[in-house]
Amino acid sequence: MTMNSRPIVSGYPSTMVDDVQLNTTTLIRHAARTHGDQEIVYRTANGGWGRYTYAEAYERVQRGANALRSPRRGPGNPCRHPRLEQPSSL
Repeated sequence: MTMNSRPIVSGYPSTMVDDVQLNTTTLIRHAARTHGDQEIVYRTANGGWGRYTYAEAYERVQRGANALRSPRRGPGNPCRHPRLEQPSSL
């Protein structure tokens, strides 16, 4: 990496004397790998309960990231996918 370039995603430096940055992607990936079957329980918009596993959460994060990396995305081409515009759907 040159002096003028910065990483695209940066997180808080690791406290474990390794090169792993602490950011949301790293945390959800670690949870999916080590506790993939553990359920996340949350309240839905209508007051009910929803649940999915850490592995399913990481899969959803990856799908959202891939949609944002689509060749159709770029400057001046905003995201118009209805599921990505509603935070409760992720």
